[in-house]
Amino acid sequence: MALPVSVDDWPETDRWWDAFTGERQMILAADQVRRVDEAWKQRHWESVDQFWDGFKADHELHSTDQFTQRLDQGSKSTAWEEIDSFWASYVEDHQSELAELQRLLGTVSDMWEDGASPFDDDPLTADWRSQSSFEGPLRRTVDEEDWSHWLAHLLWQSAGAFPAALLGTPDQAPERVRREVVFHGERSNRRVDILVEYAGTAVSIEVKTGDEQYGKTPHTAELVERHDDRDWSHELLIQRSKHSQLQYTFGDELVQPIDERSVIQAGDSPEVTVRFWQDVSRVLRRLLSEGQESDSHWQASAYLFVTLIEQRLLGFHPVSDLCTAEAGDRIAGMDLHQLTAVDPTAQIKYLRRVLTEEDTHE
Repeated sequence: MALPVSVDDWPETDRWWDAFTGERQMILAADQVRRVDEAWKQRHWESVDQFWDGFKADHELHSTDQFTQRLDQGSKSTAWEEIDSFWASYVEDHQSELAELQRLLGTVSDMWEDGASPFDDDPLTADWRSQSSFEGPLRRTVDEEDWSHWLAHLLWQSAGAFPAALLGTPDQAPERVRREVVFHGERSNRRVDILVEYAGTAVSIEVKTGDEQYGKTPHTAELVERHDDRDWSHELLIQRSKHSQLQYTFGDELVQPIDERSVIQAGDSPEVTVRFWQDVSRVLRRLLSEGQESDSHWQASAYLFVTLIEQRLLGFHPVSDLCTAEAGDRIAGMDLHQLTAVDPTAQIKYLRRVLTEEDTHE
């Protein structure tokens, strides 16, 4: 339907349009805002592309297209047949290792039942991995400070057995445990994650989970000793999987004696001993099993910490994964996110050390 329009109608239309755009100025921006200069695009699109590639990699499970998310009914049976075939082959190839892992888990489970701990089940009985629907008391993304705070709490509340077994300190409760302590230098300041202090000796601990910036650690140790004349030792706590990055950072300054812990010897700075998160969980397992720490709150905190370290940081599989590996005939009924390949090698090595190792601070 056409409406008659005259020149006299335009002033009224203009006033209406000005009011409309005024109320929506964030949406209907001016031309110079809406249009990107061609020279600007040439300079900056490469940066935008790099950002977008990184964003897609970090969110690939959320940003896939509909064809990735959905299978049509006709292709489901074929796809699952291929997955079933792969799974059966994988389990067959790893059958002996899976059997050994099950045997070890059975043995450590017996330790909990027969030991002095108030807990009867192994920490790996629960499934608290970040992709699990039962992911435990911590959110999926846990900050480095959260891990550091929990470790400091266990050191501070210990009667002495935990810091002695982990760090080689006197077998008595620390006089003080501090976190996030700042030491001032001439050109820069350094913050220490944890200080475990006794009358004549003390330990500084740098706690790392995802952060790979290790280069400042020796200077931090130097500032600590410059401000305090006690007998100090210094620890860098990292994941074993980050050891190659540590080598890249320090090169020949990372000394790795056979059957001993790696030590950072950087110039005139104090030595820094490298320790792994699996050392922490192994020590906690042993102390709990032997009942060396009697406080019930400490025991509960330590037990939960072991569960989270082993599954969130070490990537170990819970008992439920072994049940999945055995149930090849039921794989087709599972969600894809549960279809995880169980590589038992690292976990087998870890559990063997749990069963044989006494102290780990040497």
